[in-house]
Amino acid sequence: QRSPSYRESPLVCAAPRGLARHRCNVTIIKKRMQDTGLFKQYTLQGALDKLDIIECFTAPGQALRVGEILEKQKDIYVALGVEPPTSL
Repeated sequence: QRSPSYRESPLVCAAPRGLARHRCNVTIIKKRMQDTGLFKQYTLQGALDKLDIIECFTAPGQALRVGEILEKQKDIYVALGVEPPTSL
């Protein structure tokens, strides 16, 4: 089974569509954090804060561009079973 790409994951740089989807995504993230032991290093909010500082750039008619991603941020993506986005 392949890892979802960052565009398919609940960790995309876009706001969730509706509260029900948001709760579902948080539940998925919490479960993956428990399964991988990520809670030993981060709280849920701490892990999301680490990923939230990744800059995303959009321009009309162009694909989403992602700024620099640090090794610790890549480790969080991998622990959550999500392929990290490619940096600029």
